[in-house]
Amino acid sequence: MGALLDMFIRGLRLLEKLFPTSGDKPVVPPVEPPVQLPVPPPPPIIPSTLQAKRLELLVAHNRFRAEVGADKLMEMAALSSVAQQQASYLARNLITNNLHGRPTGRTMEGDFKSAGIKYRIAGENAAAGQRTTVDVMADWKASRGHYANIMNPAYLYVGFGYATASTGKVYWVTMFCG
Repeated sequence: MGALLDMFIRGLRLLEKLFPTSGDKPVVPPVEPPVQLPVPPPPPIIPSTLQAKRLELLVAHNRFRAEVGADKLMEMAALSSVAQQQASYLARNLITNNLHGRPTGRTMEGDFKSAGIKYRIAGENAAAGQRTTVDVMADWKASRGHYANIMNPAYLYVGFGYATASTGKVYWVTMFCG
């Protein structure tokens, strides 16, 4: 039994080394608090060029309308899709005259219908060559027909297209409906 007692005592001493006690309470080694690493700020949200141009155009159109007390236009995604389709067509084909023309068989009305847009009245402004939103808005404001579209109180919704041709020429399209 002596050998068994010796083995038991050795086991207890090993346990005391592994888990030291102070009186009746076990000694717990201090635990260091976790290191708090600084959290980097989220990256800035930078809208795409197209999103930025659409926002600039919406703000500019609504500023012009505010000058005469007209209601603000609301951007409609389906209208912007149609306007973008037209701007891309113009840029891809380097159209320089008849910016309101479309590929064979297409019309603005047909584009609206295929996009599921229901309307009572619709219009379109198109331009090419202006480098900035300020430039294109100045040209549209100076044009009686384009300005009439911007200010028409019957128009409630707007959509924008913006495309750059391989030559660097910029094409702008605004679609209106009410």
